[in-house]
Amino acid sequence: IQSCQKCIFSNGGQYFATASGPNVQIYDSYTCEMISVMNGHRQDVSTIHWKAGDHSLCTVDSDGVSCIWNIVDGSMTSKNVVSIHAGYVAGAFTRDLSSGYVADDNCMIHQVDPTTMSSINVTDCHSLSARHMLLVTSCDLMFLGMGSSKRGSQIRAMKLDS
Repeated sequence: IQSCQKCIFSNGGQYFATASGPNVQIYDSYTCEMISVMNGHRQDVSTIHWKAGDHSLCTVDSDGVSCIWNIVDGSMTSKNVVSIHAGYVAGAFTRDLSSGYVADDNCMIHQVDPTTMSSINVTDCHSLSARHMLLVTSCDLMFLGMGSSKRGSQIRAMKLDS
């Protein structure tokens, strides 16, 4: 696998997804055989999230375009644009894809509805940009890899509204 910019294992570990530019490939973890290739983004894919059950996944590119894919045949089941007015930086979603969070380059974190990618709630990160996001299983806590040129890098924990 060459030029891989992101690699995420499925929840069960039997598959892994890689992003190379705007394309996403699904592989069998045991044989490394490519199962499917997903094409539909115009910009580099920056977030890959597996849905519980490992039959579909959500990808978001640097323009904020989100796609939900069926991994068996590589078909796109939905495509939406994150409704934020700044560049998309990072994202994290619940296991069932019922809720998600995206960070923009204006240091804001948006809670979004993954089916429409419309913003539900916004949190100001006070001049720190979230570059990496991770939801814990209970979804009551999110870890953020934050950074700015003046403050350096930090890891922060953010309590989520239940």
